[in-house]
Amino acid sequence: MRLTTLVTVLSISITAQACSGYKYCHCYDSDGTPNDSATSTVCTKAGYQTKYNSDLGHYECYYYSETLFKNIGQSNCGMRERCIKAGATGKDSSCRGKV
Repeated sequence: MRLTTLVTVLSISITAQACSGYKYCHCYDSDGTPNDSATSTVCTKAGYQTKYNSDLGHYECYYYSETLFKNIGQSNCGMRERCIKAGATGKDSSCRGKV
């Protein structure tokens, strides 16, 4: 009984940590290419800065906030959902700069 409870608790905590905060995220299409149009739409609607990354060759959303208790970035899970709504055909978003 205790082992089952422990496994359940660990599974829930691992699942809960699947989403993280990041400074930079962008949308991409099913062929693996960045979707600048969807990224720009997401950035604008979310109130994030749109930045062109010349090293990577595509646009990204930038968001980072420091508070007394926590540093805050964009949720990769929320970004994925917003990218799909904005027309990106990829199954996920791409994020970097984990907070």
